[in-house]
Amino acid sequence: FSATEYMLYAESPTLGDFPLKTELTIIHNNSFNPLVLFTENSFLADLKLYLKIPKVPLELLTLGSIFTLKNDPETSVFEPSDGRRIPIFLSPTQRDWVPTMGIGVVLDTREKIYNPHFGMYGELTVSQSGGVFGGPADYMQLLADIRYFVPFGSDIIVLGALGRYRPGTMGAYDLLHVGGSNTARAYSQDPDQYGQHEALATVEYRLEFFERK
Repeated sequence: FSATEYMLYAESPTLGDFPLKTELTIIHNNSFNPLVLFTENSFLADLKLYLKIPKVPLELLTLGSIFTLKNDPETSVFEPSDGRRIPIFLSPTQRDWVPTMGIGVVLDTREKIYNPHFGMYGELTVSQSGGVFGGPADYMQLLADIRYFVPFGSDIIVLGALGRYRPGTMGAYDLLHVGGSNTARAYSQDPDQYGQHEALATVEYRLEFFERK
């Protein structure tokens, strides 16, 4: 009972008759962060707008978010075993805040969004965090995310590749870590396995235990 965490997610496939899909995510954490090794009290609000292009499986993506983090007075530096000392907080005030804006394009030929059996999903985005938008952080992100869904008998093979290049200045709370469900599954997350950029390639075999209806 010493931690408080919640996430709210809302999605609208269209805005009335206008082909604009919206996704809103709100996340709050107030607990010990086992990767950066500090007490995290943060709030994230993230909004994505997808504008459908008529007659083609293409969408234009606009994204914006605001992330705030209260400084931990007991821990201000992330110290992995490689000897580096990485500042966790960038602001001299009691709170870091990182606004982000970005644009992108999405190519989606999946025959179903949930549990697809064939098709592909591709996303290319460029975004800026901090800098001209304010806040102590200042970095860009170039993201490419591609997933192919290939039928294999009654099952499905998923081929995926994801890359994120993020040059600039960021707090240790924005570093990426290996392990968990999003990178090396069944591999425990470790503070010493960290990076500012990432490149992932995955092959997934999905067993179809029940016929989809």
